[in-house]
Amino acid sequence: MAVRMAWLRAAALAAGVSAAVAAGGAAVAAGTVDVYPPLADGADAAVQPQDGQFHDVPGSTYNECLFILLQLDSGQTLFINFLGTQVPAVKRKAGVEISVCPAAGPAEFIRTEYPWPAGPPAPDRFSVQIGPNAFSGWAPRYALTINEPQLTLDLSLTAAHAPARPGGGKTYFGSDRQKFIDTLIVFARARAEGSITHGGTTARASGWAYCDRTYQNILGSSLSDRWYSLRYHDAQRSVAFVAFQTPAKFGAALVPFLIAADDTGIVGLTTKINVTGAGHRRDPKTGYNVPAAFAFSADGDGFSVAGRCEAVRELEQLDILAHMSFLERNLVKTFFARPVFYRFASACDIGLNSAGATVQCSGPGVQEYVQVNQ
Repeated sequence: MAVRMAWLRAAALAAGVSAAVAAGGAAVAAGTVDVYPPLADGADAAVQPQDGQFHDVPGSTYNECLFILLQLDSGQTLFINFLGTQVPAVKRKAGVEISVCPAAGPAEFIRTEYPWPAGPPAPDRFSVQIGPNAFSGWAPRYALTINEPQLTLDLSLTAAHAPARPGGGKTYFGSDRQKFIDTLIVFARARAEGSITHGGTTARASGWAYCDRTYQNILGSSLSDRWYSLRYHDAQRSVAFVAFQTPAKFGAALVPFLIAADDTGIVGLTTKINVTGAGHRRDPKTGYNVPAAFAFSADGDGFSVAGRCEAVRELEQLDILAHMSFLERNLVKTFFARPVFYRFASACDIGLNSAGATVQCSGPGVQEYVQVNQ
């Protein structure tokens, strides 16, 4: 049976909490989580090319996602997911899921499943290929190719910094430290150049790009209830954060990171963040209360950030169950309530303090709220 994969993607990326909370990296007791603990003394923190490949994770539950967000100068926004997934009693699957959000009008959702990637990964670069779609390279240069009937992309991506981990990269669930989610920020700021073919028209494509990679061996409904995320770019700098809130059985903890970068590299990376949702509206279809705005602040080594973003236009409301067959819907309901992605173009006002100097960033961003469980 084909398995819907975006609901597992919801467990690995973007969106957060509905009240102000904070997180650090201290070890915690059973029933809660160990949030991004540092690597053990003597461990190699350097990111290696194999860190960007799909992983061979034992067990019956596995999900991996390479996520790319493109904010093009044309006004288009693209959410691109390279996915690998396995749930109990279902064979491992791979695929791509893409949302193309135009400058005006409804989004187009593209989903294609493919066989699991064959052959050994490249030893000297990130390399993920699913069907005719591929992402590869090593800092600072990467290539993205999408070849779907509805969309083709041929892009070169030039990153401002090398890949980085928040803390040690992994967050563990339970005192036995067997269940985890692993996070790698491939780049928070990259310039994209190339071509796009969509709707029968080929055009030059340029803009900003964000990319991360996550993998986990725990069901999304077990590790998260909701997520927040923001990606902001302007000519001088980029700010991005991702945060999810764990269910009550894991202490309703916040698992976040925030990264700021400019053209010289990473300005700051921290897991100490506060987030507050505001302006909630009730979605009449699902009953979920969706925040239209959120304020956030973060403190790191030699830098701090404080900002607010407010939705100005809905890019997409992606109801996962609506894209499933009857059998798929019943399978997902076994693990989830009704996972929904709410994606918005937003107006951002962010203050970034680094080395004692504060700069103010104002402009458009992309914010995302994901409701996983009730």
